[in-house]
Amino acid sequence: MNNTNQPIPPEDKGYYINKNRKIYDFLRGFFGALILAGFGWVSQGFDIALILLDNLFVDFVLMVLGLLIIYFIIRSKRIYIIIGIASTFAIPLLFFGGCIILFML
Repeated sequence: MNNTNQPIPPEDKGYYINKNRKIYDFLRGFFGALILAGFGWVSQGFDIALILLDNLFVDFVLMVLGLLIIYFIIRSKRIYIIIGIASTFAIPLLFFGGCIILFML
């Protein structure tokens, strides 16, 4: 005879048990992408790029580093970091498009 009053175990949600972890991962992806892009932008204007041989070398290293980070994040199933990275690039484009529409009116 089964006892129907026993609690049902919660589903295995993996890493995202609560909203705090989702928000933390989103912000981590958002600001991490800004920092990585900012380093590339700053290195273009200073002599840091000359120390590392060439501007193209710095750009290539940053691109490979960014792709490796995204690859390992996808493998770890932490999707909110990817959403944060995508938001870093999508939000400025939306603002720019909104400004273009406002100036066209």
